[in-house]
Amino acid sequence: MSTRTFILICFSLCLAVALSQPVPENPGFAYRVSVSALNVISEALWTTLKKNFDLDPHMIPDQNTSDSMSNHSVSNITFQLSAVPRSNFSFQPPDGVTWTLSKIGFSFACNWSYERQVFFMRENDSGSVSVSVNGLSAVIKTILGRNDREQPTISMTNCSASVEKVSLEIEGSYYQKIYDMMFRNDLVKREIKKTMTRAACDLVDRAVMRLNNEVFANMPTKSPIFCGRSDLIFDYGLTAAPIVTKSHVQVNHRGMFMLVGDPVGRLGLLKAPKISMPASKYMVSTSKTNYPFNTLSDTIMRSNLSSLYLTRTNLSSTFESILDTTCDNQSICIGTFVSEISKWHENKSMNMMIKLTTRPNLIIKKNSFTLTAGLRTSFILSEPNETDTETLTLDASVSLTGTAYMVNNDTLAGKLIAVKVLFTSASSPFIKSNATFLKRLNQKTDHVLTKLIPRINKWLGVGVELPTQSPQFGLQAVGLKLMFIPGTTIFNFDLALL
Repeated sequence: MSTRTFILICFSLCLAVALSQPVPENPGFAYRVSVSALNVISEALWTTLKKNFDLDPHMIPDQNTSDSMSNHSVSNITFQLSAVPRSNFSFQPPDGVTWTLSKIGFSFACNWSYERQVFFMRENDSGSVSVSVNGLSAVIKTILGRNDREQPTISMTNCSASVEKVSLEIEGSYYQKIYDMMFRNDLVKREIKKTMTRAACDLVDRAVMRLNNEVFANMPTKSPIFCGRSDLIFDYGLTAAPIVTKSHVQVNHRGMFMLVGDPVGRLGLLKAPKISMPASKYMVSTSKTNYPFNTLSDTIMRSNLSSLYLTRTNLSSTFESILDTTCDNQSICIGTFVSEISKWHENKSMNMMIKLTTRPNLIIKKNSFTLTAGLRTSFILSEPNETDTETLTLDASVSLTGTAYMVNNDTLAGKLIAVKVLFTSASSPFIKSNATFLKRLNQKTDHVLTKLIPRINKWLGVGVELPTQSPQFGLQAVGLKLMFIPGTTIFNFDLALL
């Protein structure tokens, strides 16, 4: 075998192996949570839990057991958190998360009684008991993953716990001195601590299993996007297992709109671009590409949702005058753009059919975004007892460039940078020269947009206030920042205690 042949065979084998490996799927959107964010969330939750238990110690239902020979009763059972634990998270790439809890303190109190038959005599005793546990610590190690249904998974790999001090007080019992003497024995104390540490890890293990089997396993990965249209769905399953680094956890979602029965990626017609999430000092970052929007527009184009029929009855009173053929110089109506319609049908009201002719496409650039689409607009005269008449049909290409930004930490505002509407064809029995009509229409449209854009920007500049506080959990989002980089929109913020 020649050297050339050997090299060719090796190259072919390497290529075959490479092609057989699954290609990682780019997500449509992702979010990243830092270790410091988890620590702030944990502190807030424990503080809220402590306040709730301080105000109202948790009451546990009475417990009673009985048979033919005995009867046992435990009543007035209370549980109270006495010390907020110190909580700390740490990450172990590529999939490990460790949760460390220390200095947990709690108390437990109840009244107890029993009665039993001993030969020919009835023996009974009663009293109260209070147990205090201080310095309970635990280290819980878990692994994050993804199952075949594209849902997140979590499993506990190790748990170790310890207790610094346990104290117990018994009152009102005939055998109180005997009980006290038994508890003072170091061997009994050690056994109680062992029982507490085993119980702590068992409790965590059951909690993790419940989170995995009841919460994550029932978490939907697809949902309908419009009421009454079960065939239009949004697929937000995980494209891969969560990615764990030393500083953060990143979760990637498909973010694809589709019709029922569509294959993932729809035969490669639309591909998700590579998502960009640069290193950030913020606690939480969310990143979204143009993929969700573009798959939504593709789905709309393939359904019967790509057209909109406007009449005065389905417009609010504020905007219904737009359909008038005649209006004054201070108003905007159909006649403002197409003066011929005002001449043909003076003081009339038209209906409009707006239909997408090309798929709306979103392009995300640095500090801005651009949206393009093709539209066909038909003006229809509809009068009582007469057949609807299509007066004018216009084809146009529309391009809109804008940006968005945060104001005062809690308000999302926007701005139109440029709007271009170019009419490319017109069809009407009333038009003599198509080219002349289109030229005049485009000039008039540019003139109207020049006046209209500042009005729209004034309204967009006011913005929409976002909810940034959660009093229930004692958290607030601070330092909100929205940014556009080529291909990706990123929303960053920090977390703080209220």
